[in-house]
Amino acid sequence: QAILVQAIWLKATPDRVGEVSRPQLRPPAPPPHMAPGTPAWLLLGSLLGSACGTAPPPLPTFAASAALHPLRLTQIEGGVAQPYFHGVTLRNDAATGRSEWRVVYNQFVYVSAEYADLFARQVCEGEVCHTEERNGTWCYAGQLSNLAALGTLWAALPRAGVQTGRGEWSVSDPAIGNMTVHIADDGVPRAMLVEPSITNVGRSNVWAYSWNITFQDIRMGKASGAAHIEGISCPQGKKHACPRGPVERMQLLRASNGEPWGHFDNRDMMNWLGQGVTLGAPGHWSFMNKRFLEVGDFDINTTYAPWRDCNWDPVSHVEKCSVVPKDLDRLVSRSSSEQLTGPTNAPGQCGPDDVVGSWFVLPSSGQCAAGEQVGDGGCTWKSREFKVIEVECLKTYKAAFRKAWHADWQRAPFPAVTRVLKEAVRACPNVGNRPSLRAGTLYP
Repeated sequence: QAILVQAIWLKATPDRVGEVSRPQLRPPAPPPHMAPGTPAWLLLGSLLGSACGTAPPPLPTFAASAALHPLRLTQIEGGVAQPYFHGVTLRNDAATGRSEWRVVYNQFVYVSAEYADLFARQVCEGEVCHTEERNGTWCYAGQLSNLAALGTLWAALPRAGVQTGRGEWSVSDPAIGNMTVHIADDGVPRAMLVEPSITNVGRSNVWAYSWNITFQDIRMGKASGAAHIEGISCPQGKKHACPRGPVERMQLLRASNGEPWGHFDNRDMMNWLGQGVTLGAPGHWSFMNKRFLEVGDFDINTTYAPWRDCNWDPVSHVEKCSVVPKDLDRLVSRSSSEQLTGPTNAPGQCGPDDVVGSWFVLPSSGQCAAGEQVGDGGCTWKSREFKVIEVECLKTYKAAFRKAWHADWQRAPFPAVTRVLKEAVRACPNVGNRPSLRAGTLYP
């Protein structure tokens, strides 16, 4: 079954450097300079061999800079993942088993000048990785989420990879995703395509977690500077709830491609201040590319829990959320939008959200039953009215949005854009009561 999935999904390589990838069974010619984005601990695995042929050579000591290109997605019809980062570099020290990725985000230049060079760094030592990202709002044990599928598939390459040509290997796991990689005789990968599965990362994240990489400026041995990779030390501390807060009425928004309307539990949402960062801006659109915008009124206990991320699992047909401490499970989770502001590992959980706004997750365990008010039986949130509009209707305000973004560029929280969006939401018709839009089959 794995080979079948690989044959129909995995085999995508670029015709030329910088071109959107198309299905191909042959490696690109001539092969461009490229490199992997994988932890150095995979070195040992590559020595163990492959059940399907000769194993890839072990990774040497090297450094490289990366060029990123669009990738045509195979799971999403018409989908093309644009590069989410720039300024990407990779270093690997074969002697110590330490590797380092550095990336700079493309997405947030419109927020303010300081976010034009928002960085993240991942360092792996043996099987242990640590990551610091978004200029320090997160620091944790584990891989950068954008690199996790890439690293997991590379780890599977020695035991599950298929050599499909000279220097070319492919690996597929329906639970993780797919990878095609070209590796030179010196052991340095020269090309890599990665697309994580929707089951693994959620449909919305496939775009930012996919990679079409070519590496350049490859430096080997001492010239790489890989012997000087600095480790990452993250602050330790238990996750806590915010200080006890009042119950507040607020309006939250959610963009989607269609789902059971009025069901807000275990879904990522934003407030009005967070719409600019979440929906995106001209040239940096994000959730504005969805089909619908749902707006709801809520009563919420503002004693917030740490952030948990929720994604729809199309196989089990449930929302799957990351875990918070059990004693905090019923509390509403809050963070700054895209976790751009706030203290390390609690970005925007507590305190003001007047720059980039907030994201929220309303847990199913905390939802008030019919007839209950927030606080009854320990429930933490209650939904009231809601409205659903089509994003196509928002596009009729294109000229107004363009003028507002000209005024608000690098001026978060984007008051002019928010005014236009509120005007559009008031004027556009409510489509949330159409029976066809309540069908679960429309869920992304």
